[in-house]
Amino acid sequence: MNYEAIALVEVFGEANGILMVDCMLKAAEVRFETEYYWNGGQYTGIFSGSVSALSAAVEHTKNTLPCRIFASAVIPAPSEETGRVLDNWKAGNKI
Repeated sequence: MNYEAIALVEVFGEANGILMVDCMLKAAEVRFETEYYWNGGQYTGIFSGSVSALSAAVEHTKNTLPCRIFASAVIPAPSEETGRVLDNWKAGNKI
């Protein structure tokens, strides 16, 4: 699938992950695509949408969320291979 842009936001803990997803979805017109749990309790939420909407949602979440965001990124015009990786994650086939 081709994505206009994708964003990744990483927090610690599943409860904080749910708060982060809720905050991102309320901040701008973005779509929640999938999630990934890392060893040690890190939670990564992956979103799609326009670059401007994703950037606004990430910034809003950074300033609003009551927990630490360990990492975040907005990828404009992701490559086809990046899109395939995301589609595999959504299908449950992690790298």
